[in-house]
Amino acid sequence: MKFFYSIVEALKYSSDHSFIVIHRTVFFPIYVNYGGHKDWVIFTPGACSRAKPMPVFQRSSYSSSLTANVISIFDPGLFLNNKLTNSWFCGTPSRYYAEYVSLIIKQLLDNKGADYKDVVLFGTSAGGLPALKIAQCLPGATVWVGNIQVDASIHPAFNKMLPVLFSKFDKEKCIRDFHERFDARKMDGSYNVHYFQNTSDVVHYKKHYKAYKDWVANNSTEARVRFYEYDDPVSGHGSVGRHKELDIIHRLLLKQPLSLDWVQRA
Repeated sequence: MKFFYSIVEALKYSSDHSFIVIHRTVFFPIYVNYGGHKDWVIFTPGACSRAKPMPVFQRSSYSSSLTANVISIFDPGLFLNNKLTNSWFCGTPSRYYAEYVSLIIKQLLDNKGADYKDVVLFGTSAGGLPALKIAQCLPGATVWVGNIQVDASIHPAFNKMLPVLFSKFDKEKCIRDFHERFDARKMDGSYNVHYFQNTSDVVHYKKHYKAYKDWVANNSTEARVRFYEYDDPVSGHGSVGRHKELDIIHRLLLKQPLSLDWVQRA
């Protein structure tokens, strides 16, 4: 895997789809399938199985079914311990990975003359927070999130991440000093959100989805948020499957309503 200092540089000098982009000494594994299209789809990862060698570029295979430029990003925080499965691109005390990757993506889009309204960010579970953070830099972009952690600090993986990435901080101090990295309600911006939640995923429905929905209802948010609910005991917290996800992405790229027979607008 080759190393570059920007995606722009990588596309200029490499024919590979995956490479490392170095930003402020952090190594970001990134997959890009660039075809000169007007539309862009950016995938941010949920939890990664450690049974597979790193890095894993989740949903990168969707690029063969999309008439869009596709980017899939891997969280470099997972390199720091082989037991971590997700860390929400939270970085370390002095380096906020989600902020860094936002700048990397924005630089590429600006270089290619992209209209942010033609950008779709797609994140499930732990991919929700980085997707929203990137969208803050892209006014007019669309974000699709599914069964995400709205407040990562109340998720069990937070306690596994803490001693690895914030070893000098106890939980209370980490939440107090860096809560904007772990809470979707701190990532408001002028983007559009489609938030899907499986009601059978009871923990995320009660502790995350409802909290975010209440926050939107009781605050004047810059983001335009639409909520959708579905009931699928089989998929639970997991993906609804490739076919349904691609259908959603196609509709978002075409700027069509998400009128789906398996989902109810909430």
